[in-house]
Amino acid sequence: VENTPEYNDDFVKENTDYKNKAEYEAAKKEELMQNKEEEYKSAAVQEIMQYLLDNSKFNGYPDELYKQCEENYNNDNEYSASMYGMELDEFEEMLGLDDETKKQDIETNVNSELIIGAIAQAENITCSKKEIQQFAKDNYEDYGYDSANEFLKDYSDDEVGYQITYEKVTDFLYDHAKFTEMSEEDYNAQQEALYDDTEDAGDSEDETVTEDIENDDTENEDTEESESVEEPDTSEE
Repeated sequence: VENTPEYNDDFVKENTDYKNKAEYEAAKKEELMQNKEEEYKSAAVQEIMQYLLDNSKFNGYPDELYKQCEENYNNDNEYSASMYGMELDEFEEMLGLDDETKKQDIETNVNSELIIGAIAQAENITCSKKEIQQFAKDNYEDYGYDSANEFLKDYSDDEVGYQITYEKVTDFLYDHAKFTEMSEEDYNAQQEALYDDTEDAGDSEDETVTEDIENDDTENEDTEESESVEEPDTSEE
């Protein structure tokens, strides 16, 4: 027999860490706002990085960097395939990832790292040993480790340092970008146009599935068109 309790101050006090409804709702509102702000920032950074990729010139890349990005790319695909309960070759076939497509994806990742490095160097954005140790202390549980020391046995200073530097650079880009507020009507029209363009470009049902998977985290972007982003003069490698 279902017995729905009355949502009141007593219920909140007995079943949560809050004293009453007002306190509970205020906390939940703040939590939801923080989540939305993080989603907004993530979507904005993706648009900024794509703009920089489209408007930067590259004269090549270190072989070691390519090998590193290739390894990370393959590991990500293997993980995604396992999440879908698929073999790697089956997963890549579904996404239409032939050798040429994978090479282009890896080069995009390489170029993204070159951009991050160029901006970090130009803006003197660095990472200290102390910051690396603090990152390990703050995040080792999220990575499934029992201690910061165990975490640092598997992740080198270079790997952790890059993650910290990446976050600093993206914060810098976000803080120096120019955004124009868009109405809900204009945003919906923009997304509809993007969706129509995607459908026109697709030749098969598999490509539609690909679009759904690749854009799962970005389909709710509400940032301004990339033209509004200032391109740093230091993005060229």
